[in-house]
Amino acid sequence: VFSNGLNDAVLGLAGFTVFYTLLLSFAETNAPTLRTRLYNSILTGIVAGFAASVKYTGVVFICIPSFIALGVLLLKPSLVKPFESRDSKANERMNAYRGENVLTALLVLIVFVLAGTAVAGGWYAKNYAASGNPVFPLGYKVFGDSTHTWNDSVDARWKKAHSSSDFGSKAIVESTARIFCREDFDSPFYIFVPLVGILSLLGVFICRKDTELKTLSLKISLLFGIVVVFWIMWFFLTHRLTRFLLPLAPFSALMIGTGIDVSLKSNSRILKYGVLGTALFSFLYSGLLIDVIGQGRLAPLRALEQDPDRFSAVALYFNEHPELLKSDLATSNDDQKILLVGEAKACAYHARVLYSTCWNDSPLISMIEPGIERDSDGRVVRISDANAISNALHEAGVAFIVVDFGELARFRSEGNYGFNNPEIDQNLFMLLLAANILELHNPKGLEENAPSSQIFRVVRQ
Repeated sequence: VFSNGLNDAVLGLAGFTVFYTLLLSFAETNAPTLRTRLYNSILTGIVAGFAASVKYTGVVFICIPSFIALGVLLLKPSLVKPFESRDSKANERMNAYRGENVLTALLVLIVFVLAGTAVAGGWYAKNYAASGNPVFPLGYKVFGDSTHTWNDSVDARWKKAHSSSDFGSKAIVESTARIFCREDFDSPFYIFVPLVGILSLLGVFICRKDTELKTLSLKISLLFGIVVVFWIMWFFLTHRLTRFLLPLAPFSALMIGTGIDVSLKSNSRILKYGVLGTALFSFLYSGLLIDVIGQGRLAPLRALEQDPDRFSAVALYFNEHPELLKSDLATSNDDQKILLVGEAKACAYHARVLYSTCWNDSPLISMIEPGIERDSDGRVVRISDANAISNALHEAGVAFIVVDFGELARFRSEGNYGFNNPEIDQNLFMLLLAANILELHNPKGLEENAPSSQIFRVVRQ
């Protein structure tokens, strides 16, 4: 997940930083001044605002919970006692501090919201300026879409694809099983890590009555509570992509680490050496072997950029042959473009690309529209003006069109996202080939490495 550059890892950093700043704000405190409270609130708000600017789920999973946690801790700071210092004087100060009054707490919360808005506001203001909807494509029923690229049909498709409808026990079992053993990015190198977590939590349960370890057990209870609440929100509020749980990674690591600490301090030799041996074996196995024979995390960056497991064969082909996009009259700044259809990883291409998501009309549609005829179902049945289409492609600077028919089929499969333009199919490209607007471009070896993709070259005028 991390190696694919998904923003869930960044959201995890923001979430854990908010958690840490909240603890710093209330640990070892001695009736802090209002200025100190406001400074801490600004810091926490900045990080929470960063989370809200990374992706919309940051608002639900980080901003709202941190707002609630801040308000509760302002009125009841003793709730952070599980994280209190070993310094007895600091603990005395903590016990003497009884919290803020309601007005002060309200002021601090307002400052928190303002700080978060200042950081995240640019993204939402940009959305409003571009579409008239600050949370585009959410809130379409309320704000609409001034660009007219979103409509009721697309909105219904989007909502269906981004929500879950099954909330029974079977769904809980299947979702949990998928997390640990059914995802494409699950690795056998991590197979022992859950075992370490289970053993460490077992150690916490065994040592729960040990007064010397009670503080550590309370810490784990808080962390476990965060994990459970996050999982419940993930299960009921999202379409349950496993990577959405990535923000739990630092909390889970801290919980397992604390559990190991508790187990190593227990009086049970079986528990102590069992957890120690399993942890050492697991971390050596998953940490060392994964770099030696696993997924290439020690490889140079240049090697990662050419890794066929990370980038499509088509993207690697164009990255290795930039001369293909040089026209006879072009300068180094006038390279032509690749129009991508059904390809989700536009960022893998070094060249300039034209691209659309499955929720928006492909740029190809506006280019072919002047020269096609459709049937009553909107399917393209004839090329009526080949010159008009050819001129539109050349004016847009398109030299190649890359179509991933496998991705198009996946998008259009039952229960998937769908694809905005049903007229984009193999029949359309057969018509464009027959009209001599496009020609096939079949580099050696590409058909074997990218069987579902096809490259078309725009015929030069």
